[in-house]
Amino acid sequence: MTSIITSDLHLNDSVRDAHRFDLFPWLAKQAQEYKADQILILGDITDAKDGHPATLVNRIVDAVISLRHQTKAAIIILRGNHDCIDPAVPFFGFLRHLAGIVWITDKMINGKILYIANRRSAEDWPRLDLDYAFVHQTFTGAVAENGQALTGFPRSVVGDVRKRVYSGDVHVPQDLGNITYVGAPYRIKFGDKFLPRVLLLDDKGKHHDLHFPTKLRALIECEMVKSFPRLIRGFAPGDQIKIRVSQTRAELVDWAATRKIILELAEKEKLEVCGISAVLGDETTGDGAIEHIEDLSPGAMFDDYADRERVAPVIRKAGKEIMEG
Repeated sequence: MTSIITSDLHLNDSVRDAHRFDLFPWLAKQAQEYKADQILILGDITDAKDGHPATLVNRIVDAVISLRHQTKAAIIILRGNHDCIDPAVPFFGFLRHLAGIVWITDKMINGKILYIANRRSAEDWPRLDLDYAFVHQTFTGAVAENGQALTGFPRSVVGDVRKRVYSGDVHVPQDLGNITYVGAPYRIKFGDKFLPRVLLLDDKGKHHDLHFPTKLRALIECEMVKSFPRLIRGFAPGDQIKIRVSQTRAELVDWAATRKIILELAEKEKLEVCGISAVLGDETTGDGAIEHIEDLSPGAMFDDYADRERVAPVIRKAGKEIMEG
């Protein structure tokens, strides 16, 4: 059996994140090319847990149904921790009524393969004779986007899975013993530094990285205006950035002029500036016209040039291959 595996799509109705829906036709193309029997979404199909607007719900349903019709592959979706408030009443539970789509809010066993939704207690984990498990769970020892080690379920709960456990929930692609975190298909936050991916699991049980060609997203930390052009090297028109500019109290007097110069440089490269802030010590001074930097963890406050040299060529190559294909 050949599978295309993705996870943590975190879809929402923000115009800024609308490009995430381009993932679905791309998944269809990969499934057709590799003759996939199933496409797995390992949880967190949305960002908010509940109360989604009708426009978002309809767009997601249309995308999932189109993916099924284009590929004829079985679409299997696990309930993630972002897909409900109450696990017994998941928002997208109605997807299970659509032909060819399997929505798993609890668990499903197919031979020696387990598909299991997010659990709140390790005691609720089934102990079975398994070759594979597809899950949405954080296990102790995984590394988060900010480089910090996470605490979760003990790895012993899946220690008996003979071949591989494929998990969602942690956005950074990584291996942890017999567990492989698929990772998110694109960067979710502006402070993220990981190389996004989707996995192809071939009929011999070996997985391969696939890269969805999409916008790059990054946080730029700039100490002086003259260094800004170098810091945005490697970006392409349409890429999204947030900018933090280090300022002394004396420099803050000219912040309006500094801000204007930086925005003009970004506009010249046709970059989408999603936030710009002046930083003074531990203080952040927003300008009121553009939203402030927020929701960034302390360990993820920069996106360096070396990182873009590593990530950008992979994403650009993937985009070129898709366009030429």
